[in-house]
Amino acid sequence: MNQTSDPTIKDVLQELKENREIIEFIRDNAATKDDIADIRREMATKDDIADIRREMATKDDLRLVKTELRQEIQDAKNEMLTHVDAFVGLYQKHEQELAAVVARVNRFEEKLNAVIKHLGLQLETA
Repeated sequence: MNQTSDPTIKDVLQELKENREIIEFIRDNAATKDDIADIRREMATKDDIADIRREMATKDDLRLVKTELRQEIQDAKNEMLTHVDAFVGLYQKHEQELAAVVARVNRFEEKLNAVIKHLGLQLETA
């Protein structure tokens, strides 16, 4: 614009052109009433949020679950250890019984060898 005088027609037309470009940009990019209505329909309401809060677990709920889980894990661990101890005891008992059987077989073999020797028999060994 000419600063010393009134705007010329050319200046007014240039300003109108610039304003028209701005208006077209706004028209092409601005949200319409329908767009805003669609967004409002999709948005969670205060009641939706209140429902979520009622159903949502609190920190205290999570602490309780954590405590219960730890107790269940400890109980399961104790039960497993009890079973393992029982198996170890059973293994030791069988090991002792096997040692007793081996000792009896050895004594029997010694007596058998003594009888064979006394009778003067020869046994074939494979």
